[in-house]
Amino acid sequence: MPAQPRVAWLVGGKYMVEVKAILFGRFMVERDNERIEGIEASKVKELLGYLLMSWGKPQPRESLAELLWEGQPPDKSRKYLRQTLWKLKSALEDHCNANPPDLLVDTEWIQLNLSANWSVDIVEFE
Repeated sequence: MPAQPRVAWLVGGKYMVEVKAILFGRFMVERDNERIEGIEASKVKELLGYLLMSWGKPQPRESLAELLWEGQPPDKSRKYLRQTLWKLKSALEDHCNANPPDLLVDTEWIQLNLSANWSVDIVEFE
């Protein structure tokens, strides 16, 4: 069973959620109860949704590119993945320079950071 997201941390005697992702129903991501802007594009949502659903598991870039841009030549799908990843990272960082970072990115893989504070409805549902 994958590690569960750390959904809250203690501040002044109260537990606070930093990032909340809702995948059931209408897709939405909030940080401290403010909607994160910049993730409205369908491929950005698809990438983030896939990373959320595979919580804590590094996802090979090659597999993500093939999955999200099926039928595209490999060089184009990798380019589109880089552009989409840049949009996702920018949106997450523009809203708040999270420490620890929300995403862990390597030349070979991408994953959500298990050390970041996320509340994910589908993970909590399991």
